[in-house]
Amino acid sequence: MKSIQDNVHFVLVRNLTKLLISVADEKIREVMEGWDYKMRVDAPAAAIFAVWYKFFKEYTFSDEFEKEELGDLWKKIYESTLEYLATHRPNSDWFDDKNTSERENATIIARKALNAAIEYLKQVFGTDDVRKWRLGGIHKLHAEHVLGRMFKGLNYPEVEVPGWTQCVNNIAEHGNSGPSWRMILNFANLSESLSVIPGGQSGNPFSEHYADQLNMWIDGNYKTMDLPSSPEGVKNVAYRLIFEPAT
Repeated sequence: MKSIQDNVHFVLVRNLTKLLISVADEKIREVMEGWDYKMRVDAPAAAIFAVWYKFFKEYTFSDEFEKEELGDLWKKIYESTLEYLATHRPNSDWFDDKNTSERENATIIARKALNAAIEYLKQVFGTDDVRKWRLGGIHKLHAEHVLGRMFKGLNYPEVEVPGWTQCVNNIAEHGNSGPSWRMILNFANLSESLSVIPGGQSGNPFSEHYADQLNMWIDGNYKTMDLPSSPEGVKNVAYRLIFEPAT
């Protein structure tokens, strides 16, 4: 269960990576060919694919949507749709850029998207050394408190995170959503159950327990979770809040 909940394998990329490799230069090709399709923070290939895919999707669909005055609704198109078109219909009208007089196909759009992705990554990392590009540099957690826009101190720190929207460990592309609770129950012995949350048990930002589980959650670690049958069975209590009825 730990390995499932922490799984950052991006199944979608297997077919699309072949297309990316076909239009890449030698340096990027070497990085992509050695990739295990996992969205890890230290993976250059994951960063390249994530940015390339963003531009590939935009260049494929945005011109048609703009022509029909549908704005950026193309962003809501399922990733599997683009995978299908690129794999089975590379000459689809979707790949033809309506703003040019030429006839584009999936390969041409993929190359255009890769050129844009390379320039973007150069600016972000300040280097053209592709092996220094990392997913963590463009994929960070933005866990905002409900009052965080007014009181910035309530927000959790911005940190690099693995995973992606389409992974089991689905920490979203923009880092603003993800698995809010991970739990593994041992029904034979509930005292051996495990859990972790992306933050802490306390809602007090001045408490040591406000964010003490955040790094555990990011790293795929857990803490033991007591499930007592009565209040008296609670162990390892740091603080106790008691509600008493008014007399």
